[in-house]
Amino acid sequence: MKIDKRIIPLAIGGLGIGTTEFTVMGLLPDIAHTLKITIPEAGHLISAYAWEL
Repeated sequence: MKIDKRIIPLAIGGLGIGTTEFTVMGLLPDIAHTLKITIPEAGHLISAYAWEL
């Protein structure tokens, strides 16, 4: 089985985008506390960040 080399950059990009969103999700309570907003409100930051990418 041979992997098409054009797929590798796509896979790495998808991994990078997914990793950054999950990292922000893990920091959500800290972000909410720092900004003095609720966790659900801070959750909209993830959506806004994902929308911009």
